[in-house]
Amino acid sequence: MGIRLQVRDGMVEIGGSFEAALSFVRGLPGRRYDPATKTWTADVTLGDLRLRTYLPIEVLGSRRQCPTAGDHITRYGNVYSAEEWRQAQQEFRAEAEQARRMAAAEREAARRLLAAGVPAEAVERLIPRLWELGELVEAGAIRFSSEERRQAVMAVAEWFGAEAERIALGE
Repeated sequence: MGIRLQVRDGMVEIGGSFEAALSFVRGLPGRRYDPATKTWTADVTLGDLRLRTYLPIEVLGSRRQCPTAGDHITRYGNVYSAEEWRQAQQEFRAEAEQARRMAAAEREAARRLLAAGVPAEAVERLIPRLWELGELVEAGAIRFSSEERRQAVMAVAEWFGAEAERIALGE
């Protein structure tokens, strides 16, 4: 939740950390706070805000055509319509979920490698290379003390490859 700010040509919500947003608003000319509505008022325009801050600005209502009510202005000054911003947020959440699932798959692969008798130091070196583990084994870059350990490590590599593909496909 950001800080609501009434400006000359609209109403916005300043995002980012609360402390940073409050500090920014307190530095605006002619600023006043209304505790009844929990809204700040400042004698600036939407355009002025875009030039004065790196914080994200959500346009809640506007008396001008650009930006319009519902638009989101990033800290870099990019303007997104409400629908574009919702879509970007959905994509971000999907990417974050995919990254979370991949991290869980990497942890499970590490657990399986340890269970197969691979030393912890070797597992640490292998985790970033799980994608190519099968190729490394086939190329002879990794040597094994026994055929059983080789088969166990290859099983982990095959499991991880299938799991990574399943995650990438969104299954």
